[in-house]
Amino acid sequence: SCLKDVYSQFEQAIDLYQDFWDMMAEIDTKTWVLEPDNPMFGATERRIAVNTTASLQISVDPRRPTMLPECRFMGADQVVQPLREAMNTNLNFWNEQDSLLRNLERLLGVSFPSPSNTKKEEFSVECGICYAYRLDEEIPDNACNDTRCGQPFHQSCLYELTSTYFKSYTNKTSMNGLNAESDPYNSHQVIRLGSLKGKVVWIVGASSGIGEALAYRLAQDGCILILSSRREDRLKQVSNKCLEYGTIQHKDILVLPLDMLDYKSHVAAMETVIKYFKKIDILVNNAGRSQRALWEKTSLEVDRQMLNTNVLGPLSITKAVLPHFIQQKSGHVVVTSSLAGKFGSPGLGSYSGSKHALQGWFDALRIEGYEYNINVTMVCPGPVFSEALQHAFTENEGQILGVDMKPGENRMPAERCAALMAVAMANNMDEVWITRNPELFYTYLFQYCPAIARRFVHY
Repeated sequence: SCLKDVYSQFEQAIDLYQDFWDMMAEIDTKTWVLEPDNPMFGATERRIAVNTTASLQISVDPRRPTMLPECRFMGADQVVQPLREAMNTNLNFWNEQDSLLRNLERLLGVSFPSPSNTKKEEFSVECGICYAYRLDEEIPDNACNDTRCGQPFHQSCLYELTSTYFKSYTNKTSMNGLNAESDPYNSHQVIRLGSLKGKVVWIVGASSGIGEALAYRLAQDGCILILSSRREDRLKQVSNKCLEYGTIQHKDILVLPLDMLDYKSHVAAMETVIKYFKKIDILVNNAGRSQRALWEKTSLEVDRQMLNTNVLGPLSITKAVLPHFIQQKSGHVVVTSSLAGKFGSPGLGSYSGSKHALQGWFDALRIEGYEYNINVTMVCPGPVFSEALQHAFTENEGQILGVDMKPGENRMPAERCAALMAVAMANNMDEVWITRNPELFYTYLFQYCPAIARRFVHY
């Protein structure tokens, strides 16, 4: 009898919180919950994405889950202020007979983004300065008030950034560029605003991923663009979308289909660009393919195809453009390498080897180019959301991986990578590492303590 009483009390306690769990489950499945990542049954707080630059933090009373929860908006004032006003205006429409989610949407006059029609990486939550989500357990507590940006940031990071800038200014420190070891996430503090405007930029590999995102970013900066890849239909879509990002017009964009492996066509393609725009200021070698296979199982033919695509293709394009750069005594070659070009990665042998080759070849060009005022920027991204795994080589010739990246993976959005890439271009940086941790930590470890890094990986 005593055991039955205990069990009965347990059932009553469970029933008491069932409404709370049902309502929180609805929020977890029908909205993008930014925090916590994997909420437990006892978690009473949720941070819900409202749009790409604003979120709502709610704290729910488990005993009275239908009551209006404690609410805190996070985002740029220009974005969240209308949401605050809508909530205050519509408070009398709160109906405790409805679910928590429906009430919140009614008060705010919005429909929360849903996993059914959006991707989580669309919602920017990391700090735009340190690019970390948590800093000493603090999440970004402020956001840029420019509606074109809305990037969240830690107030402490802004203070540190401005203090550093002030010290550099008062000490008359040169801000003409950053060295190779500078933190790329803080690099936008020295970007020469407007320095890319009007530049003629040829992006090879512009139909998707980083190249596509870079095209939009440079269009926003006012660049004149040449977009190249094999997929002409995709290039036309990118070209049309570029017009939405800035003041450029149709005449400022040239869609130029190009096959990286048809080396003999590259000089003719360069001549087409010169005939159309009269010059080229920046060449972006972004085309390439990834690979997933063990070293011992990868056929030599796959290795050859990887080198043809990732190394000889960019070399051929650059050799076609180089005489023009030498003649005009200026030019900028940007190469999308990889962190895999800085240290070997298991399962990426052919890919890593091709990126190491790019590093060596273009490091040599950088030195030779000094005489002609030709700059070389090596961009080394870590994991980035793209279509790379769909088209990646495997161990067998003629086979592709055909894998889609999952939203929850620890990867950087292509848009963020492209923005930092533009910073590197504007500042003529020699080399940048664009990635999250732990990959950034490993890169520093291999760069400065290679023996320790190899031992660390071994164990």
